[in-house]
Amino acid sequence: MKKGTTARKTLCALFCLAFALSALIIPASAAERIMDNDALPNSGVTNPKKDGESYGWFNMSYVESGNYYNGDARKGRSTLSTPIDGNYGSRYCWRCNIPSKSITLYAYLWDVSFTDPKAKYETLSTLSGSTFGRLDQNRASYGWNYVGYATGVTSNLFAVTSSTNNTTYLGADAIKVTY
Repeated sequence: MKKGTTARKTLCALFCLAFALSALIIPASAAERIMDNDALPNSGVTNPKKDGESYGWFNMSYVESGNYYNGDARKGRSTLSTPIDGNYGSRYCWRCNIPSKSITLYAYLWDVSFTDPKAKYETLSTLSGSTFGRLDQNRASYGWNYVGYATGVTSNLFAVTSSTNNTTYLGADAIKVTY
């Protein structure tokens, strides 16, 4: 038997063994949580304003359509407001406990009137929050849109905040986090 043939057989056997062992290792799948505006009862998702807090949404109107996630959403003008509201025109918040500090966030959009070009998705905290990114709601696809990934997330209060573009509207329907 040739020397090269033995080496190839050994290499092939090692490759087959490594492939078989990798099939035995079950990868951990990511969990996901969908947070709808005006969440369904017992979903584990709330809105601070509905819980009696003074915040939760600012300058957002309730809208209904069969295209929205669970049939409804919130919509607000993307204008710069008075400093009392933190210099944002519209904001919507979702509260949900997520047992991870590394989170990927997606936004559900299905309305051509949601046109804010720089909608900011983040977590809110008095000490520090995490920003997932900005999404051009005017150019976003219908359905789920990737917003971003954040590590070190320490807050359970998620938000979308409008830009200061006076001629656009912020949409808040559903968000999805994977962790």
